[in-house]
Amino acid sequence: MNMSEYKPTEEQKELIKTDKSALIIAGPGTGKTRTAIEKAMIEVRKFDEDSPHIILFLSFSNAAIYRLLSSAKIVFSRKERRFLSIPLILAIYST
Repeated sequence: MNMSEYKPTEEQKELIKTDKSALIIAGPGTGKTRTAIEKAMIEVRKFDEDSPHIILFLSFSNAAIYRLLSSAKIVFSRKERRFLSIPLILAIYST
């Protein structure tokens, strides 16, 4: 993943800039994961060493969770990753 090629759309820029919580709903390949990572980078870098805050990522897709985990290892330092919560709960599908 080339982390320098991200060019957010206007909607993605609004999500990244907002101070409010956001629910991102969009189709495959639209930049949801990358937008979430960009937003998390901004927020985590505002936290001080003793911050009680965390960033929580949730997804219904195992693929998205694995992508978030691999992206987080590339983008965030070990110190910054302690503010992230990416639960590794595999989705169970029933028919």
